[in-house]
Amino acid sequence: MKQEFLEARYANIAQAWDAVKQAVQIYNRERLHSSVDMLTPFEAHQRSGELKRYWKKTYSKKQASAAE
Repeated sequence: MKQEFLEARYANIAQAWDAVKQAVQIYNRERLHSSVDMLTPFEAHQRSGELKRYWKKTYSKKQASAAE
């Protein structure tokens, strides 16, 4: 969650849930992400075909072997 939502004080749990819903809405439907070719996650999921991805794969086979 973004820091501004974590710093806020809420009168009750319902207000906190509303703030979380708003943050998720902004993240998924309004905020452009460089990792998915400057689309929102919602737009990226609606696309068909291959999507160019810009993130690095951090999980390696070596790490997987160590976990077993």
